[in-house]
Amino acid sequence: MSRTPAPTKATRPAGPMRENDVRLDWITCKQDKILSRLDEPVVCGNSACGKTYTPRQGLDIAGLRLCCPHCKGGDKNPGGLSLAWTGQGCTCGRCKRRLPTRVVFFAKNKGLLFFRWTDDVGGVRCRTCIDRDFWEASTVSALFGWFGITSLILNPFLLGANFVRYLRTMGMPETFPAAEIDGPTREQIARELPSVQQDIEKNVGYTIACEKAARRLGVSPIDVRLALQESMRRRVADRL
Repeated sequence: MSRTPAPTKATRPAGPMRENDVRLDWITCKQDKILSRLDEPVVCGNSACGKTYTPRQGLDIAGLRLCCPHCKGGDKNPGGLSLAWTGQGCTCGRCKRRLPTRVVFFAKNKGLLFFRWTDDVGGVRCRTCIDRDFWEASTVSALFGWFGITSLILNPFLLGANFVRYLRTMGMPETFPAAEIDGPTREQIARELPSVQQDIEKNVGYTIACEKAARRLGVSPIDVRLALQESMRRRVADRL
């Protein structure tokens, strides 16, 4: 007697991805996600456009940038550059200079009676711009974060969290290494990249994964990061 298979529950199709989520995958070098999402719909981050497209349609592989094909050249966004992938993962999102960066956010809190407003200040930032974001968020919170019931309770914790995040960036290099690494060292870094990628896919922090490999090899974490970015560029180019 044959048994009829149980009906499978219909899965609801997922909506299009946000450009900001796709951008974070690129910043953190999650290559498996990047490659699997090349043909999934993405919503343009330009509010004047808001249309969907696929990363394959909008990718500029040379600059690792995403340009929405619908709003490119428009009045609201003449360059067509979306909010997603800017630079090589080593370009500061605030000053636009190519420097060592980290992804850091600080809470900017304001309160008024029963209401409070909390915004995130930050993103991909160099050493100088991290200082600017920290002081901007902390100054606004210190001045205007005490005038609401809920805000009054939460503000000390938000200020403390900002300070801890800021402390974690101390010692961060301000410039790239001046000297070029030699050929044998490049080969050593290339052999180490699969283990770095495995750490990243296991949700080990991108910065931590590069620093671990750099300690094993006796090189700068930035050298590992740049090699990982170039590896990602090649893998994506092979899929296009």
